[in-house]
Amino acid sequence: MKQILFVIFSAVTFIACNNNTDIKNSTTQANKPFSLPVVPNMIQSEEERIAYLCEHFWDNLNTNDTILLRNIEKFEEYFALYLTFLKSEPIDISTKNIASFLNKTGKNNEWRELIMQMATKYLYHIESPLLSEELYIPFAQYALSIPNLSIKDSILYTFRLEVALKNRPGSKANDFPFVTSKGKHTTLHKSTDKCTLLFFNDPECKNCKEAKSQLTGNDIIRQMTENGTLQPIMIYTEGDSEVWKQHKHDCPKGWISGFDTEENIRMRRIYELRAMPCIYLIDKDKKVILKDADINTLITYLNSSS
Repeated sequence: MKQILFVIFSAVTFIACNNNTDIKNSTTQANKPFSLPVVPNMIQSEEERIAYLCEHFWDNLNTNDTILLRNIEKFEEYFALYLTFLKSEPIDISTKNIASFLNKTGKNNEWRELIMQMATKYLYHIESPLLSEELYIPFAQYALSIPNLSIKDSILYTFRLEVALKNRPGSKANDFPFVTSKGKHTTLHKSTDKCTLLFFNDPECKNCKEAKSQLTGNDIIRQMTENGTLQPIMIYTEGDSEVWKQHKHDCPKGWISGFDTEENIRMRRIYELRAMPCIYLIDKDKKVILKDADINTLITYLNSSS
């Protein structure tokens, strides 16, 4: 998050510092296929400047000029910057801006293919630092609205949209049964009336071990667990009862250790575990706050809400 904010600040500063240069070179710039928008001098606050850039980022894009379309590296650079700005805005505003952008480029097949390629790379791929299923949703919906979309692409974007919409932030988290290390049979919804840190993991997974160590070593998570405002629940989903028996007591103090005995999560895909571990933050009413969150995002949220 700090890295993203630094990029935003640097970009806004760069654009602001080059406003006069852009104006002086307007004749030269006119022959170029794309240039960043000039933020009016009357807009002073950082928040308003970012909002302006989000809304007007593609104003100078000429979809009939193929220079930028052929320069994929340069377009990717602009597109990643655009997404960085969008991530700092409320989701409803970002979605509106995305719709406007897609409407502008929607009549050109080459632009559509490039945009969807970049949207998938930056917003859907699990290792992307700009990963955001919420921002990917309007892109996937747009792709599925394309006339004569191939069957292959239709299946692909339908699947991705289904993944993005499942257990979406603000929706009720899907319930599932599990058995605890003490032999108690319960469900996610019945297991606690507290805010829940749901940690899907494989105890033999190196990344899971490292993540658990970071979570248990964090002061805010430990304090919230101890004072009863947060209930961490770690769930083993891989269905191997022997592995579960071997590791079921490797559980931090105050956590609940559970086993998905019916394999509802992995086989019925009640939750999409695109990488392990997978972390959710769920409020006391069982509504999703954070979906598939990285640890830094989780800790930032908990610190800001405590």
